[in-house]
Amino acid sequence: IMSRNVKAKKIFALLGYSSVGKDTILKQVLKDMDDVKPIISTTTRPMRKGETEGVEYYFIDDVEFFRRGTDFVEQRIYHTKVKENGVEKDATWRYGIERAELEKDDYLIVIVDSVGYKELKNYVGNGKIVPIFISAPQEELKARALARGDLEAEVDRRLKDDYERFMDFRVRTVYHEVKNTNGRLEEAIKEVENIITKHINEVKEIKCKTKRKK
Repeated sequence: IMSRNVKAKKIFALLGYSSVGKDTILKQVLKDMDDVKPIISTTTRPMRKGETEGVEYYFIDDVEFFRRGTDFVEQRIYHTKVKENGVEKDATWRYGIERAELEKDDYLIVIVDSVGYKELKNYVGNGKIVPIFISAPQEELKARALARGDLEAEVDRRLKDDYERFMDFRVRTVYHEVKNTNGRLEEAIKEVENIITKHINEVKEIKCKTKRKK
């Protein structure tokens, strides 16, 4: 597949099951590493408490999402259940990454699922994208999601869905795995940062060699 010419030299893709701590790890990496910038996805899901427009996501409605259709390099859909005024109802949330986000900087980081990863890789080419899979035992993931206030039936469905969704990725992809089991968050963050540093240094080394050849 032909890769498009985008400004980003490396895109670090954080993947993992729901409630594995991807957001927490991403936030800390951005605090610690100046040369890594976030790719911010656009979503139609409602803003959660503590979120800010343009920080975690760009929040838009379905109409606007469809209008921007061709601007997205990858898109994904989640069917979920939410509680509104005590009543449980179905909801469909859309997520996507816009082209402009890949032009922001040399080193970018983003959270994607297995489908998003595949589409992004097809768009930028295999050499530019570094998959980092964050893992934790299923029972820990369930406990974290319930503590967050998610509905138990929804949590079980999501974990089963995640497992199936990522099966192909885990079999066919060469990726870095970082375990974020309870009490290991600091170590997990350090591991992710070390992986990123290693890849950035490799890019810089190649650049130096090319300059010396000239």
